[in-house]
Amino acid sequence: MTSLIEGKVLIVDDEKLIRDIISLMIGPYLNGEILEAASGPEAVEILKKDLSAIQLIISDFYMPDGNGDVLYQYMKDHNLTIPFILCSSSRPFDKKPFTEFESERKSNLFLQKPFDFDGFLDDIFKVLGKFKAGEEDVVDEKFLRFNAKLLVKYFNMKEKLDIYIRLPRGKMVKIVDAANIGTEKETLEHFHEKGIKEFFLVKDSFKLCVENILSNLKEQFQEFDNYTPGAAEKKLDLVFDSVDGIRSALKVLGVSDDVIELIDNVVDATEGLIGEEASLGKLLTQIRAREGYIKNHGYLTAYLACAMIDQWDWKPEGIGHILIMASLFQNITLDKDELAAISSWESVEFSSLTQEQQDEVLKHPLKAGELLGGKSGPYSQIGRFIEISHERPDGTGFPKGLKADDIDEVEALFILAVSFAHELMEKGTLGDVPVLATDFKDLYNSGTFQKAYAAFLQTFSQVKFY
Repeated sequence: MTSLIEGKVLIVDDEKLIRDIISLMIGPYLNGEILEAASGPEAVEILKKDLSAIQLIISDFYMPDGNGDVLYQYMKDHNLTIPFILCSSSRPFDKKPFTEFESERKSNLFLQKPFDFDGFLDDIFKVLGKFKAGEEDVVDEKFLRFNAKLLVKYFNMKEKLDIYIRLPRGKMVKIVDAANIGTEKETLEHFHEKGIKEFFLVKDSFKLCVENILSNLKEQFQEFDNYTPGAAEKKLDLVFDSVDGIRSALKVLGVSDDVIELIDNVVDATEGLIGEEASLGKLLTQIRAREGYIKNHGYLTAYLACAMIDQWDWKPEGIGHILIMASLFQNITLDKDELAAISSWESVEFSSLTQEQQDEVLKHPLKAGELLGGKSGPYSQIGRFIEISHERPDGTGFPKGLKADDIDEVEALFILAVSFAHELMEKGTLGDVPVLATDFKDLYNSGTFQKAYAAFLQTFSQVKFY
């Protein structure tokens, strides 16, 4: 049987489920053993023992007991050139030792979470294909091997499949017949208990089986079965009706107490600065007197934006004050919460408005910007942030239909914070966050928005973005 890798593969991830998925995907291409580690330091110890046999490393970056940078730094220190696939919710290329990760070795590959399951599988096969040039279909036999332990663990097929074992002389013997369904699980368990380590399926059945398992696992991710806090918190409703509620929600989303305390201090200082300016102080008083979406969305945006930009090594001076003011005043010219809650002119809610209300929604960012002094006043930068708050990188936003090239990286971060705050308030459950991350990847992970999207994923790393 042709194999793409002759040797061992080291998979490094703190989530057992992720390690299993990768094992499933590369199994038919491997003639060797899969080694597993739950942290960078653990992987280093494995590497020291099995260095000569390891042919590929697939590693997460953020792990509670030691990140992937520990492993990659060890490799660099010892001039190891093992092909390395880095998986992460953010692009850690501003951190040593990954600053030149994509350019220093052709056999390095970065894959970003949340995973598109089909795309992730394609990327794994693509990078494996680099190691054996000229072969498009590296496994062309009729049968593909399937790790027996994993098939027993995850098998739940409703489709009819023939499953085989291979005898010592290479003969294939059918142990599960597609014509006789109902006892497949028990049969697989029986042979696995007898010491069978590999089952075999014909190629089409193998693909169907893997896709079925991945689909079921994807549902588990969306239900948040692997979120680290206790089970009672997995589908926790996030409450944003007060600053205390926002602080609590940020903790659940993975923002540390130290960062939240820092944001508290910046918010307090910013509100103090606003109070020193009579006209702005009056506007802030109006906001504080309100109850509902406009007030809560403003404060939530402020905390989200500050938490995200805290991930950046370099920040413009005074940017915290600017982000907070823009957050609080973004909807100041609107009287109704239901109008402020419309984030897209393509939405059903927008189409149901009167023409006058539609004009009010589309123009309110410009009006709020003008209220803060227009393009030449002392608060013009804050006005600019508000004016672009509903723009989108693909040009589908409002009021001007700007594209990514018209927006800088800090403005992009503010736009993403405004959008995330809106989606959180509309959906309000922790289980929706991974789905939002996938939607945001499609919309925001390009151009000047890439750095903001990476900060978004890194900030809320407590939530597993598969």
